[in-house]
Amino acid sequence: MSRKLLLIMAVMVCAPSCDRMPVVVSLPPPPEPKAGFLIVRLASPTSDDGAIVFEIRGPAAGTALASDPAMWILGESVASTTRRSVLAGDLETGPLGAFAVPDVSTAPLYSAIVLEVANRDNAVRSSIGAYKLTIAP
Repeated sequence: MSRKLLLIMAVMVCAPSCDRMPVVVSLPPPPEPKAGFLIVRLASPTSDDGAIVFEIRGPAAGTALASDPAMWILGESVASTTRRSVLAGDLETGPLGAFAVPDVSTAPLYSAIVLEVANRDNAVRSSIGAYKLTIAP
């Protein structure tokens, strides 16, 4: 066979697959993680709360800080993805505190639940169903 015939046959065999060649697309790199704090906010049905026990769950919840220097907070890690905290003081609807995270864009991966609430006379609330906590940057 001649070279010309071999070339024509090679083109005929390869031509149908040319439109299926992979296309390389370069995507921009993901943004760099931005360390910071996520804020825990309380929605309370009462106006005389004095203490709350709550859990934060997420990939890396760090040290918690109270939003008001007149309040005190004590927390401990109960699992690699769970941090339990007690916050005492004159609690109101709004920001309770904040906790450190390695990347604030991961806020949707965190959740918080109320475990117990007491009034300012230290009487435990019989129902906590109306209490809500939210987490956001």
